Amino acid sequence: MKRAIMVLTLSLIVGWTSAAAAECAWVLWKHIIAFEDVEDGVRSPNASWELEDAFDDREVCISSAQTAMGRDIEFWKRQGAAIEKDEDELAGFTVRMKIGEQKVVSIRTLRCFPDTIDPRERKD
Repeated sequence: MKRAIMVLTLSLIVGWTSAAAAECAWVLWKHIIAFEDVEDGVRSPNASWELEDAFDDREVCISSAQTAMGRDIEFWKRQGAAIEKDEDELAGFTVRMKIGEQKVVSIRTLRCFPDTIDPRERKD
């Protein structure tokens, strides 16, 4: 179900991206899911969106996302992490990191959104 919602969201974004590109700034967001060990060996995910930067142009935002992801990858490689990387201009740049025999310890995604979109969950 979450995947279907993500696909629908991406479809809507793609549908009006070209119009939005001419009218707004682009914001680079970082989504981090960090898995924390808790009692009984169960791993609990902790997710957050962080605003990284803003740009006048979508292409500059995407280029900045690629550069930032490269820095993240190099940092985690120096820590001994195994890296799994996905790149999709619309879905963003995603890295999954594993250290030793552990399962995935962190999933980081960098995405560019028009400034009219705030991907953080609404807090009622």
